[in-house]
Amino acid sequence: MIKKGTLIREVKTNPDPIFENTTANRTLVWMVTRVNPKTYSVKCVEGYWKGHGCNIHKNFKPEYTDVYGTTTRYEVIA
Repeated sequence: MIKKGTLIREVKTNPDPIFENTTANRTLVWMVTRVNPKTYSVKCVEGYWKGHGCNIHKNFKPEYTDVYGTTTRYEVIA
């Protein structure tokens, strides 16, 4: 169960050489700061977005691949 203070790791990978040194290959760690009715408010605590915040919809998929071949995986770490 995700609640305030939960840490979520977001890992993006894309094997295409065009995306080798881009944000398509990176890892961020988010901390849940607020649980809203439809979203989780999160703040980045590790990675290039450190200090920034955003919302993640509550029905997010734990793993998906976009049209460019970038695979995004979310995992609860604490």
